[in-house]
Amino acid sequence: MERLGRLGDRRALEEIRAARKKDDEQTPWYRFTCLGRLAIDAEEQILARN
Repeated sequence: MERLGRLGDRRALEEIRAARKKDDEQTPWYRFTCLGRLAIDAEEQILARN
């Protein structure tokens, strides 16, 4: 995720969002997600570059 954000390629947005959605859906409310803020940060970096 970090690398995708640094690369800044908009084509990665769909995959980042899909991974984030899957992580949110499969993580019980009482646990931390695997991705944490990585997907959000990567998406913000990509959108800031364009």
